[in-house]
Amino acid sequence: MDDYLHKPVRSEDLAVMLQRWHNGIPPHGNGEPQEATLVSGDGSKASDEPPVNLELLGEEITGNKESFREFVKLYLLQASDGLTKLREMIRQNLPSEVRHTAHACVDASISFGAARLAGLFRHLEAMGRAQDLGGASFQLTEAEQEYERVASYMNTVTSG
Repeated sequence: MDDYLHKPVRSEDLAVMLQRWHNGIPPHGNGEPQEATLVSGDGSKASDEPPVNLELLGEEITGNKESFREFVKLYLLQASDGLTKLREMIRQNLPSEVRHTAHACVDASISFGAARLAGLFRHLEAMGRAQDLGGASFQLTEAEQEYERVASYMNTVTSG
């Protein structure tokens, strides 16, 4: 395996990476990616789980509700902007730029508790590092769909 896990290593991130390898999806995007079903440690599909681990946002959640809403709004804006930039960079076949932009999105998503979205950005980062954007549009579409899950979930969490 040639993927990268940020320290401290979280069991959720490790499970996502191991599941990707188990399903035959290499880190460098060689050829067309195979469809993966990400599975958590208890065997449930990732789509059945909340897309954000709210426990990682502990201090943000327990503080001022308005500050928390602003924190969520800023993350969603940053992630949306990153997705838009990545779409254009992939269209223009700019792998180095894809790598740098995806890396920023990985870090933000991990900090936010959106492990599956971070994994999808990480895969795009690896494709950029390998200078091979074959299948990147497919991967980006997956990231966009997961972003929509995150945004919808967080809108529900913050509306209460």
